[in-house]
Amino acid sequence: MSAVLASQNAPVAEGTNGDWLMVDGYVTTKFTSVGDTVSVYALTKGHSGDATTTNTVVTADILHYEDVEAFDLIVNQRLPSGGVVIDTVVLTPSGAHEDDPAALLWEGVYTVPLTATGGVYGASITAEEGNLVSTDDATQIPNALRDEIESVLQAIDTTWDTANPMMDIKNVFDGLNASGQGSGGWTSFVDDASRQPGLGESAQLWNNMIAAGYNNPSYDMADGARFLEALLDFLESSDQEAGMAFLTGVLVYGDEFPLPRTLDDFDEVVAYMQAFDPIENFTRFAGTDNFSAAYDAMVGSDEWEGLSDALDNLSNNEMVFASFQTVLRNIALLSVSAHPEAIIDGLEAWAAPLADEDYGNMTPFQRLVYGWSQMDVTVQDLDGDDFPDEILWEYELLLNTTEGLQWQARMDASYPHVSDGFDDFNTFDVDVLTILRDTTEDPAWDDAGNAVQDFLSWAANATLSKELDWSRSEDDSNDDEDGDDGGSEDSSDTWEEVIFDGLHPVETLALNKYKLDLGFELYFECEGCAHSDTPNDFNMSVTDSSGQTTNVVLDEKLDRSTHYIGRFTADRAGAEVYTFSQPMAGWTPPCVDDGCTVSRATLEFESLRPSLLESMATEANEELFVVSALGVLVDADETVPVATEMDVQASVYDAADGALFGAEMDSALLRISPGLGVSAAASLSPNGDLMFDAAGPAVQYSGDDVDGVLDVTVEPRQTDNEGEPLDDDKAAFDGYLSASGDAFGWNLSSDVNAQVSDSARGVALFTTTGITDDGLEFRYEHEAPLPDSPGCMISTMQMWSQGELNIEWTYGNFRSEDGTPYPYASLDQVDIDYGDGSSFSSTAPMDSGSESYSYDTSDGTTEHLVTVQYTTEHGHVNDLSFTFDEDAGILIDDDGEEYHTSYHQPYEDHRYCQLKGEQQSSTPSPAIIDRFISEGPFEVLDQQVLTSNAQGTVNLTAMPPHTGAYVNIVQASHTDALTGVTRTGIGFNIAMATTATVGLSGMDIIDHFAGLPVYAANVSGISQSVQVVASGLE
Repeated sequence: MSAVLASQNAPVAEGTNGDWLMVDGYVTTKFTSVGDTVSVYALTKGHSGDATTTNTVVTADILHYEDVEAFDLIVNQRLPSGGVVIDTVVLTPSGAHEDDPAALLWEGVYTVPLTATGGVYGASITAEEGNLVSTDDATQIPNALRDEIESVLQAIDTTWDTANPMMDIKNVFDGLNASGQGSGGWTSFVDDASRQPGLGESAQLWNNMIAAGYNNPSYDMADGARFLEALLDFLESSDQEAGMAFLTGVLVYGDEFPLPRTLDDFDEVVAYMQAFDPIENFTRFAGTDNFSAAYDAMVGSDEWEGLSDALDNLSNNEMVFASFQTVLRNIALLSVSAHPEAIIDGLEAWAAPLADEDYGNMTPFQRLVYGWSQMDVTVQDLDGDDFPDEILWEYELLLNTTEGLQWQARMDASYPHVSDGFDDFNTFDVDVLTILRDTTEDPAWDDAGNAVQDFLSWAANATLSKELDWSRSEDDSNDDEDGDDGGSEDSSDTWEEVIFDGLHPVETLALNKYKLDLGFELYFECEGCAHSDTPNDFNMSVTDSSGQTTNVVLDEKLDRSTHYIGRFTADRAGAEVYTFSQPMAGWTPPCVDDGCTVSRATLEFESLRPSLLESMATEANEELFVVSALGVLVDADETVPVATEMDVQASVYDAADGALFGAEMDSALLRISPGLGVSAAASLSPNGDLMFDAAGPAVQYSGDDVDGVLDVTVEPRQTDNEGEPLDDDKAAFDGYLSASGDAFGWNLSSDVNAQVSDSARGVALFTTTGITDDGLEFRYEHEAPLPDSPGCMISTMQMWSQGELNIEWTYGNFRSEDGTPYPYASLDQVDIDYGDGSSFSSTAPMDSGSESYSYDTSDGTTEHLVTVQYTTEHGHVNDLSFTFDEDAGILIDDDGEEYHTSYHQPYEDHRYCQLKGEQQSSTPSPAIIDRFISEGPFEVLDQQVLTSNAQGTVNLTAMPPHTGAYVNIVQASHTDALTGVTRTGIGFNIAMATTATVGLSGMDIIDHFAGLPVYAANVSGISQSVQVVASGLE
């Protein structure tokens, strides 16, 4: 036997003269035992001749994969990484494939020897002809992915070894800590700094400095004084020791962190991560008692302990079925238990003084953090290298006042350790930043960055799916360099060509047996374009590495004038690089002179055949098979009534020794009841439907399972129908309501009329909550406008030319998710203040309208604050303000980033006017979670690891609770006491549990076969009366 390393061969081999050879191997026998045969097949392309004349040779190396068990392969879909060659099979050609005449079919047979130890096996199929060698095996793609990932891991680990800043930063904080420890402890340090009595001593001078910070108006340094007080309080508190222990612990932990160099190293990483307990370190701080108690209660719960044990079992590949079910169940139980809420409450209690700025109730650590955050800071770059050389906090400025210098002089003369400590503290921020700068600028990071880029490029080629977006530049302006007004005759000068960034070459790999087959989709938004302005098709070229170019036509989709599709298919599979031309480069529509523009465009392409990563699981499993070296018989009645005992007996044996004593038998009993799926899913939602009526507003609930009453809250709408936040939405309800109804609904018509004025009405979020008799907490959310609310206003601002502003408005219905319009208050008045003393007002506006205005471009003022107000019949005012620059256009603030544009629409109709549909969520009780598992469509009824007796058997007894199929899976493992060789085997049995029975009378039971009775008629005459009696079918 010889070890097989990760092969560099691939299914596709290419010669220098354009000749090529591809092989695709597979095994049709997936489960077998010693002495049986395995059918091995291969398909080749690029071979010479036919089945009788070909010079191609195809062989299959049979490998034993010892790094993965059968259960792990079947249950967890874990793939092997390397195997051992145990035999070789020569395949013979049998003829062309029936569906593809260019493919030649090869066949071979492997006989499993009686000495096989069992487990996961595979075939590595190789085709050879001349200098061409192509190989297809189960580990090629997984190992290629593994190599790419590990190259990144190794580069990062090597870089971290060079650039790791952790110990350097720790040395800075160790130096700070030494200031207190070297003077007899931090309490002595604080005494020397601020408590020594007497004239001219530290207490007097310290108090003078602090008082000056608070009280001297020429200083205005109250925050600096407060920070110095908080600093000394912190230094002699238990929080100082906790903070330093936590900080240095984290730094040492990070310095020694075992960054993985291979995927196999992650086990060590997990073990190392578990060795550090951040919760324990956090609970050393003052004020964390409630949090600590809640966390300890969760960790000590049965659910947590069961979860931990199950995770350990899964990591060791033990009790896989039962452990997986336990993990899901206990995570669900913990999520709905009181523990998470108690932990959050404890954390919020600790953080509450900080959140509320309640300085008096803050812990010493919180006062230090809060005081630091309140101080002014001055950052000085003295040498112009864009890096701070000095960071002066407000407390440092206080130290340099007259009072502060007097205190410092006393420290220098009598308490130099205090002076040294403050000197170290004053510079530690720059010291740490310098270390971090040196770390980030370390040239070693270039190697890590290159490794990441190489991996991302490989992954992109292995997935073959991209979406490239283009959008028009936001800083465009219609004025030209000569200062002309830039009318429509110059609009072609502002046309922006569509060029997709990221349209990089695609590299196909020899590992992929599928030829490149890409589908393209191009679509864009053209403002001002008519159907006649867009072409019937676009063209893009695809060029391979030899220079051969193929033209791809992107045809217009029917009835979609800005939507195009196309396809490119390569001649064959293989390693190749393809480059693409820009499909919209050079295109200018006829309407460009009228000012039409493309605002955004998207080019998508994806592989129409399986990509390398998509095919990994199927391609790997094609060559794998499982061998049972031990005989495993699982015996149980084929049918059994529900709620009666079902006995499962598993026996393990081999051909030489017979029954095996002491074998480890992992026995799992799985229930599959598809009929229970609907009822299980129904248990996670209330029985009835909630019917929402915005006209009330009111809700009616059709179920009868509500425990108590339904509660409702009404709040302003916060997001559009795509979840994006709506800041300062003028059409949103301005207020808050809460009420309770009964078990069948609520009605807020009187509450709205009594508590909400017409001018405060708008789009609201209605949240209905309740709890069912079973303990299911449910929540429904509906968006709708309150009665007499304003409609949906869409405003559009455009700069038509220099100094010319156009404002358009469209006023109409808000709509439900299905498009149903909601009534709205009529528009009563439109007012526009152009910011230069001019205005527009209409007291009888149309629901859709526009106004244009030309500014005086010669008056020296180019920037104007424009205000637009829309007023409804009920006095609701919807206003917006923006700054208009006569030369640059409308000023936009996008999350703090300001720019000018010639076109701006604050809200889009399809996102703003169309409201979200009903949103439902529920939180099941622990009892419901238990029922979902025990009464759902799938359940691990039992799993045990047992040891076989002298007869080679183990027994498992269960009582089927529901109808369905009961699958008994047993994996056996036996180690020979003399040779130490471990052999494995697997067996299974399927039984059915039913509520009904069928009996025969007039016949005799003479035997049983596969758990079913065998009947014989005891006939004395020429006929025998037989009765069939069915029960339980009612």
